[in-house]
Amino acid sequence: MRRAPAVRGGRAVSRAPLPAPGRAPAREGGRGADQAWGFDKPTRRFVWWRGHIHGGCAVCADTGGERMERQSTDVLMSRAPRRTLSEPPADPGGYRPVVQPGPRFRREELRVLVVENEPRAADSLVQSLRRHGYLVESVATGVKALQVHRSADLILLDLDLPDLDGLEVCRSIRVTCDTPVIAVTARDSELDRVLGLQAGADDYMVKPYGFRELMARMEAIMRRVRPVQPLKQVIARGTLWIDAGAREIRVDGTPVEMTRKEFDLLHLLASQPETVILRKQLMTQVWDDSWSRSERTIDTHVSSLRSKLGATSWIITVRGVGFRLGHP
Repeated sequence: MRRAPAVRGGRAVSRAPLPAPGRAPAREGGRGADQAWGFDKPTRRFVWWRGHIHGGCAVCADTGGERMERQSTDVLMSRAPRRTLSEPPADPGGYRPVVQPGPRFRREELRVLVVENEPRAADSLVQSLRRHGYLVESVATGVKALQVHRSADLILLDLDLPDLDGLEVCRSIRVTCDTPVIAVTARDSELDRVLGLQAGADDYMVKPYGFRELMARMEAIMRRVRPVQPLKQVIARGTLWIDAGAREIRVDGTPVEMTRKEFDLLHLLASQPETVILRKQLMTQVWDDSWSRSERTIDTHVSSLRSKLGATSWIITVRGVGFRLGHP
């Protein structure tokens, strides 16, 4: 009988017996741990679920001997703990970390030029950026980049181009405009980094890189170069009165209590009263998110707003598109 790896601290360190291939998963447990055999459909493998260590993980036990760890969000046992590896243990005192929101810019208004000569890498990057709300154009040569770069708000420039030297392209862009440039290349020496920054790049990333790190660097650059537009302090729409500075809302002179997200959602709609705000735009600007949450998040907050404002006609639903402010 083959044996499967056990899990401690998220790593395989010991072994336990495996059922023969083709047999139904056999349940097992011990010492208060949530353990079981199960079949993971996405990977088509038998896995051994251990639920008592760091929120649980699953270890692959297929015939090829390949091992794979899955986070506890891929739940094989409904009663397994839901805490993830990065989440701290529950505090009996009720502690909850508080994250202060920083200045934001509108992603859907940010035009990104991707200069990348490898088609597969370019397609993958373009699709990822578009999923996060950016307007993206992609070119494969330095000549084309010099022709279209003026329309971009930010440029991701591969320094290894087939026709022109990437450093020269960067210098030419810097001479003609102040558009932020992030140099993306496989050149990882200190001298290459220095030359890239001296050529006019605002940042320098070495391949391979993580997409989340790229997003963070893009947002950091845009916070520096694009000033945050101040919110209009007071908005009055009929009997609705919104004070952004005091974060106060009144209807017919009566204060209305709102959560932070409800206030941000209503303020966004009221600041553009004749415009239909797309659902994707609401997710991006209010939740700083692009579709990783359910659409029901918006519907729930809109329903709560209508109830608190006292009339459903305050917020009009444009089916299949988004919402706009109404006139009760």
